Amino acid sequence: MEWLIISNGYDFPQHNTSFYYYNYVKPLIDSLGLPIQLRVDTEIKFEENEISVNLVNNVTADEIKKIIDKEKIQFIIEFFGDKPSGLLSELENRPISFGICLKENKEYDISDYRFYDEIWGFHSSFPNIIPPGLFLDNYQIYRIDKKYNLTYIGTASDEKADLITSLLDNGVDIKIWGYGWEKYKQLRHIARGFLPHWEMQKVIAQSGRSLFFSEDYKNKRLEILASGGSPYEISLSEHSDTGNKNLIKNIKEQTIQDTSIKITNIPDNSYLIQDINRKLEHHLPNMSRKKNHHQPHYTVSIFCYIYNQAKYIEQLILSVLGQSYKNFELFILDDGSTDETQSIVQKYLYDKRIRYVYQDNICNKLDAFDRLIHRCLDMTNSTYIAFIGGDDIMYPHRLKQQMEIFGKDPEVDLIYTNFKGIQENGFSNRGNIPFQYNKRIPQQTIARELFNSIFVHHPTTIMTRKSIEEMGGFLTPFYSDLYFWVHAAPYIKYAYIENPTILYRYHKNGSSTGKAQVSPLQVENYNVLMRSRAEYTILNYYEEIDAHPNKDEAIYEAYIQFSSIMAFSRAFIPELIIQNSWRALEHQPYGLEALNHLLIASMLDKNHDVAKVYNYVEKNISQLQNKKKYPIFSHMLNLIKKEMKQNPESNHLIKYWIQPTVKVLK
Repeated sequence: MEWLIISNGYDFPQHNTSFYYYNYVKPLIDSLGLPIQLRVDTEIKFEENEISVNLVNNVTADEIKKIIDKEKIQFIIEFFGDKPSGLLSELENRPISFGICLKENKEYDISDYRFYDEIWGFHSSFPNIIPPGLFLDNYQIYRIDKKYNLTYIGTASDEKADLITSLLDNGVDIKIWGYGWEKYKQLRHIARGFLPHWEMQKVIAQSGRSLFFSEDYKNKRLEILASGGSPYEISLSEHSDTGNKNLIKNIKEQTIQDTSIKITNIPDNSYLIQDINRKLEHHLPNMSRKKNHHQPHYTVSIFCYIYNQAKYIEQLILSVLGQSYKNFELFILDDGSTDETQSIVQKYLYDKRIRYVYQDNICNKLDAFDRLIHRCLDMTNSTYIAFIGGDDIMYPHRLKQQMEIFGKDPEVDLIYTNFKGIQENGFSNRGNIPFQYNKRIPQQTIARELFNSIFVHHPTTIMTRKSIEEMGGFLTPFYSDLYFWVHAAPYIKYAYIENPTILYRYHKNGSSTGKAQVSPLQVENYNVLMRSRAEYTILNYYEEIDAHPNKDEAIYEAYIQFSSIMAFSRAFIPELIIQNSWRALEHQPYGLEALNHLLIASMLDKNHDVAKVYNYVEKNISQLQNKKKYPIFSHMLNLIKKEMKQNPESNHLIKYWIQPTVKVLK
């Protein structure tokens, strides 16, 4: 039996749907086994450089019908929020279908739900709504020492920022995580961004108390309890000076204790999974549900998604079969090739370690790499995932060297390596790619250094499946790998092999599943880095700030150094330079480096108000002249004015950049 899940974003942990994913969707997927997932993309918006994520449904009923017919779908589940998508109601002769509402909506219209087969029989306000509770198999009680007096994990708002600021001002030790906190200057020294679910549980377990706001969602208390924490509820609607004083008094009087509670004290929905299985066995007694139950398990799956690679695919296959490490499978996903690729691959299918799947092309414009990777993940079950391009060649020692590192250090999640380049005709293109410096990059600096150079090269990587799943998978259609490297860097452990492990082929049609020149890759690279930066705070990228006694000085230098990284990177991002520099000035009002960076980035961006920077300089000239570096700044300013007068369209202003000294962060 084949399954289809339509989830409108609930099939992977996105920040505003992660609660539903971990507490409802993931347990059901794990229990039933769903080999096909139809993903619905997210729409990313930026307002004043802050991220806004909206779930959008870009799948049509016709596309669903094609998948149903082609894959012989026999059962459909749709997860939705307030109401169904309505896509299934447009289908005739649809398979058995069921909808699960994840948000209780008192004003639902029963007609929205009638086209579903009511076979579950949940006992709640509406049969298809999961009642309050948790699937506790997704939680771990961490037996670790308390580290934080008070924590809050959630999205920022002005009301929350005011209350947390009041706590800080009254001597309460508090740390916060979540989206949007960096815009509050007074909270930058305690605020971090995105937390993966397992890290969230750990933070809660290490906290004396965990704040939750009544206006967020009612199940937050359960999540804190399940993670071994002690919840402290606050109502924003009752937020007042008097209320704050009582809150501060209560928090200060409470001591940090081990507040882990017995798991039996928390409402548990596990019986629902059992009920689902019983009903399915009654209605579909001969079904086949478990994902990949018929596939042999290999330690390593090598993913190779290709399009029209007849010229090179045989060389790749032979290099894989020649690996000294043998416990692998090569999973080739053919994204609609129209040349001789299929016939060439079929010659080698006698080796059971090679699997070949053909599908209609979805990535010709290079805008669906996430879907390609997830299709490969859904159809394999190995512990480790390796990547390779259909036009590349693997050295015989590649897998052996990488697996030896996993064996020596079980905490490693991702290994990337050096490589050599070859031309289209196979001749050497150059010597070792000069990435030897990579091994000297400390783990804590990888996230920020990735804004400078994409030194984690996709075809050289091997990862644990666990790390991919826990970080939410590959979540962007363009540059899915780059987004994952930056997104995951604060939380997973990287390792580097200096010896080349692949021959990377350079040629005009260098992408495995489409034509690189078709897609606006530079713009998409910019968008991915913008999204990545918005997910975290400056404290995520510079943990050194946490230990420094002068937080304003340390934060200023961090912003300035980060601006310099982006100024001299391949993906020059003036918008982020401007954002970081203005924020730096909030911590050191007459910072000459920040003003210098603002002038140059604003002029090069053309969309920002350069006059605002000039006005700031003129208004504060007496204070600026007292700064030690003012002669350098003044000299650079005069050179910039002279160049812009001679050539208003000049793009060479970066040579007037004042480099940061960064003493505090060393």
